[in-house]
Amino acid sequence: TSSDFQFEFKPPINLPNPILSLSHLSCGYGNTPTLRDIHRSLLAGQRIGVLGANGQGKSTLVKTIAHAIPPLSGEIIEGKGLSIGYFAQQELDVLQLDDGPLMHMIRLARDIGPTAREQELRDFLGSFGFIGDMVTQAVGSLSGGEKARLVLAMLVWQRPNLLLLDEPTNHLDLNTREALSMALNEFEGSVLLVSHDRALLREVCDEFWLVTQGGIQPFEGDLDDYQAWLLQSSRNMASPSLNEPSEAGRANGLEARNLALAGGSSRDQRQASAQIRQRQAQQSKPLKAESQKLEQQIQQWTQEKSDIEQKLATPGLSGTQIADLGKRLKLISECLDTTENRWIEINMALEALQSPPMAPTD
Repeated sequence: TSSDFQFEFKPPINLPNPILSLSHLSCGYGNTPTLRDIHRSLLAGQRIGVLGANGQGKSTLVKTIAHAIPPLSGEIIEGKGLSIGYFAQQELDVLQLDDGPLMHMIRLARDIGPTAREQELRDFLGSFGFIGDMVTQAVGSLSGGEKARLVLAMLVWQRPNLLLLDEPTNHLDLNTREALSMALNEFEGSVLLVSHDRALLREVCDEFWLVTQGGIQPFEGDLDDYQAWLLQSSRNMASPSLNEPSEAGRANGLEARNLALAGGSSRDQRQASAQIRQRQAQQSKPLKAESQKLEQQIQQWTQEKSDIEQKLATPGLSGTQIADLGKRLKLISECLDTTENRWIEINMALEALQSPPMAPTD
């Protein structure tokens, strides 16, 4: 069943060190660099989470390293025997919607390798949950989760020593996400991970790069420090109304604390705790609804942003077309920034609301 689905990355055939080095690298679309003069090295076995607000260039960096878009200047010096496994944010881009999973694997084994007989490929697909007629079913009719699982299968087959993962959990169900987390923890190669999934970043990454203001720097600290940094950045830009939800959380916390300090019978405390929980549930409801709306908006804008970036990478555009697309890209990036910051505020407010009332102290 899908509930016990798991997989693993085979050990890389070799592991160059450094895996790759970026020297004076500038990357972006058209003639506009998003990131400039980057100097960084990725070492064997490093697991790096790429942090930064939307529109700062996280995906642009990953796409450039993956050869999906050319560098604008500078160079990427690849270690001897580098083998990249790239999970694109829009993973559908690598799938042919009329072909089945088996045809995808046959093509992959033929064009990239390692080569294999059809039965081996069928058995391999079976380990990813594609059994029986599913191996010939048109990919276009598969669910988002099944498509994502096929992309993972294709990654594993190539035996990469560097995994570039751009929002890999966007279409994964919970079981596949957990399987991916476990597989990444066992993986012996290097990982560069862009994700909004803080749990995945926490489980997989040992260190972080922060993409901000056209550059990349090591982020000294953990994800809680990053959360605080993001919040501070967003507060500097945000209106005062964004801080309201957390006031409710603080009020509940204070009320719980005051009740605890006041003492009273355990029955009184239970009733008081129940009332607080009910109030928390009422206050959480509109926040959860807004959080879901914002997530949908973020997904739509991320998709449009990716579409525009692909258009900008198409040769033969006129100056006017490039300018118009550039303007739209800037607008969407700004909208994404604001929406993402609001989403962070709301989820921190929800966390504050859902933190349990403090227990009485002696």
